[in-house]
Amino acid sequence: MALPWLESLAFADSTSPAAFPKRFAVLFMGNGVNEDHWDAQGSGPDMKLSKTLAPLEPLKHKINVIHGLFHKRAVGLG
Repeated sequence: MALPWLESLAFADSTSPAAFPKRFAVLFMGNGVNEDHWDAQGSGPDMKLSKTLAPLEPLKHKINVIHGLFHKRAVGLG
């Protein structure tokens, strides 16, 4: 059985890793967020950003809004 090629695993690529742009983002929401205002509908150029994400409108072709991530056992007293 063979799996489809995964571009993210292109370890044999001739391009040097130093040539790739460095990206890093950290979001801290100590008091949480208003979930009604922190979302996006759709994807690609037709993605509709909420009013909280509206300042990212010029960059929406470069971002992914990921939601629905929750690990029930990850809450509590560490």
